Amino acid sequence: MGSAMRRAQPTELTVYFRLRPGTGHVRGGIASDEYDVVWPDGRPVRTALMRFCKSGARLLLGRRYQGQLALVRLTFQPVAGLEAALTRPGGGARCRRFFALRHGDSVRLYFHDGTPTEAVFDADEEPHVLRWLQAEHVRPGEPFWFDLVSRTLAEDRDPG
Repeated sequence: MGSAMRRAQPTELTVYFRLRPGTGHVRGGIASDEYDVVWPDGRPVRTALMRFCKSGARLLLGRRYQGQLALVRLTFQPVAGLEAALTRPGGGARCRRFFALRHGDSVRLYFHDGTPTEAVFDADEEPHVLRWLQAEHVRPGEPFWFDLVSRTLAEDRDPG
């Protein structure tokens, strides 16, 4: 286990995801929708992340989600690697294994099988987001493995 892994602890971020009506599209056979990501006080989260495929939206919002808005707690749980036991959050939370790789000043998230996601975080992202992502622990060329746990806290209560 690397020294970055020994220092890494779970981090949480609580945000609203607000569906942008009419933004659904299919590219390369993958259907996706766009969302506004906002803090609980209604301020927009400064992030380039806004488009999620249907599988990503189900992970973030849950299978039963049918509304326009959901308050979600995201837990970034570092793990030792692909073969580590999957985090079992219980209580209706959803969990998937990913890894992050640094490329210059950017950190891209990958599915456990090595397929890149569209989730790329740059150095100019909001500091709270970079701390949640533990970007300081992600080293060039070294997969930083984590389980992403998502728990829907409330639906359709507009923050602002």
